Amino acid sequence: MLTRSWVRNGTILVLASTALAAGCRTHESAIEASSAPTTTAPTASLTRPRIVAEPGASVGLLQGVKPPLFRIPMGPRLAILPGEGLGPVRFGATAQTVERLLDGKCAEKTETLCRMPSHALDFVFKDGVVEEMRIQGEERPFSDKPDDTYGVFNGRFAKGATLGMYRKYVIDSVGEPVRVEKFDKPLAGPFPTIERDYYENMVLEYDRLENGNDVLAGVILTRPTGTVSGSGTGPASKSSAAPKSSAAPKSSAAPK
Repeated sequence: MLTRSWVRNGTILVLASTALAAGCRTHESAIEASSAPTTTAPTASLTRPRIVAEPGASVGLLQGVKPPLFRIPMGPRLAILPGEGLGPVRFGATAQTVERLLDGKCAEKTETLCRMPSHALDFVFKDGVVEEMRIQGEERPFSDKPDDTYGVFNGRFAKGATLGMYRKYVIDSVGEPVRVEKFDKPLAGPFPTIERDYYENMVLEYDRLENGNDVLAGVILTRPTGTVSGSGTGPASKSSAAPKSSAAPKSSAAPK
């Protein structure tokens, strides 16, 4: 009897010790798993700047505060080809051809203009065909409304230069301009342009950002038989004739 009792008690003790050890290992594993780094890819919302409420503000939507826009390039990738066009879109194309080749619709469409803000592009027409192509820098405004801004252009020059680059690297890619127009301070108007570089059938605009950097922010291409505008890109005009020189519209908006 004593032997059997001792065996039973010993068995119970061993089982209890085993269960306790297993529980400890499980608890330790849970702690290790919770502290280990995750491999989940960050979402787009995590890459946006945080909006911090002032003390006493209610949690949730903050009155008068809008989250920053998250933009991605739209449409096919386009090569900037001075004297030829943008990718498959060539001078002499109709508005219907532009929409088909870019897989998008003109947000604003008149006899002389096709504006695609999501693609950061304006097409100016003369006699029903493309006469000028204008590439706009991200968040350049195209109206007085602060939210009416261009998106991200999906393309670059043949040797790699694209919008947002410093002038030095653009020059390395496209060469020296035939004429340079510099300003003592950014121009008044919708775009803070500080410099324009003129090439055959093309003009490049450099804007001064809020951080003081000057970057490529506008490209205008004209038909080889045309002349380069001396007034810069600007949001394309809606006049009844395609302007050879289009001044920027009056606007108090400025790039964000």
